[in-house]
Amino acid sequence: MKKENKNLKHGYIFLSGTVVLLFLACLSTEIYFKGGFNFTRQKIINGSLEIDQKSNVSDINLIIQNLTDGFKTQDENITIVGVSDKGNEISINGQKVNINENGKFEFKFSLIIGTNQIIVIAKNNEGNEKQLALNVIREERPQQVVAEKIEIVDKPKQEIQKPIQKQDEKQEETKTEPIEPVIPSPITGLKINCSITNTQPFIGQTVEISCSVKDQNNSPVNGAFGYATLNWQSGTTVYTLNQSDASGTMRINFTVPANNNGAVQGSIKVSKDGLNVSSNFTLIVQ
Repeated sequence: MKKENKNLKHGYIFLSGTVVLLFLACLSTEIYFKGGFNFTRQKIINGSLEIDQKSNVSDINLIIQNLTDGFKTQDENITIVGVSDKGNEISINGQKVNINENGKFEFKFSLIIGTNQIIVIAKNNEGNEKQLALNVIREERPQQVVAEKIEIVDKPKQEIQKPIQKQDEKQEETKTEPIEPVIPSPITGLKINCSITNTQPFIGQTVEISCSVKDQNNSPVNGAFGYATLNWQSGTTVYTLNQSDASGTMRINFTVPANNNGAVQGSIKVSKDGLNVSSNFTLIVQ
């Protein structure tokens, strides 16, 4: 009878062990089909088994080194400094930020007065993202009123001694006579004296005419205008002389055109302040 009870007890233990093994086998199969052991972690807490799925976001490294949530400043701009994994794509408030080979990135951010929300996103090559959000508060700068201290120093008054004039001495008065401006006399007459470098030119040669313009007082006239008219066989040509300079000189250069052999009549006319003067000349083209 004792032997039968002992065998029955052993049978219960064997049966219980078999049930536990089957339960663990089913549990392992369920974990495997739900994503495998690489994406789950098992913890035994107070004798019970707990399964916690691992997130891909935790694999992305993203740290802001110089700012914390609620950071306060009075500056208009701040520089955000952070680190992430090499090769990640970093964006701050939607704007892409460069990251160096060491995984460090920097970004200058303009602040408005009040709360500024900054969202930093790191994205890896697999398309997974990690996001950090923090608020930076910009405070107004207090207006500083600097009171200038003005020191008033009483200086002793110095008495100015007036020179004593003798009754016999008289003060000499200096009289300043006004300087009358020199007004140039108006031009009432013009005269010109012209010279020609070559009065018997060949066809194709250059001829220079130089004229000296003077007024009624035989003084040089500056700013006079003039032109020369040549009656060629091929037609009439008008050449403009340059404006007379301070020495009253004005010049013109021209080339003898083809098919104009023989005598050619010409004239020079000069004008200044409504006055005109002219002179005639003749060229013999060879």
